[in-house]
Amino acid sequence: GYVSILSARLNTPIANQGVSGDTAEQALARIAHVEALDPQIVVLLLGGNDILRQVPRPTTLTHMRSIIQRLQQGGAVVILVGFKGLLGDGVNDDYKRLAKETGCLFVPDVLDGILGNPSLMSDEVHPNDAGYLKIADRIAPTLEAAIVTAQETAAQRVSTTRTDPAIE
Repeated sequence: GYVSILSARLNTPIANQGVSGDTAEQALARIAHVEALDPQIVVLLLGGNDILRQVPRPTTLTHMRSIIQRLQQGGAVVILVGFKGLLGDGVNDDYKRLAKETGCLFVPDVLDGILGNPSLMSDEVHPNDAGYLKIADRIAPTLEAAIVTAQETAAQRVSTTRTDPAIE
């Protein structure tokens, strides 16, 4: 999937904590497991199963907001990934608004041109390898920028905590 593609492309280990079929509520119920990994950056791509199971959008957004806030409270940078369903259902716009409200990074409409394209889909709802490659292409720039920022921040913390022995 796209996680292994991103990991290889950016030459950095990425722990895939996604569970196929999860709704936002199920992901929220397992968030302590993700928090225990003390992640610096989390790519959050959820909600498709909520749509398939007809979970009301406000419920999904409430769960997504809780996930984002808990991860941010733990110090993680969150990258929220938006998408549009086949029916132009407004999910991408809602996610963009949620990203702005919570201050997380946003990757818009990651499935644009993938959903409904038989050459990029393994079935009606899941991309194939070529589709996952396109998803990785869309997430990579934002993830790479977040990694660089996290590394710079860590380096600044180290340099500000060091003292010059000549000054002491």
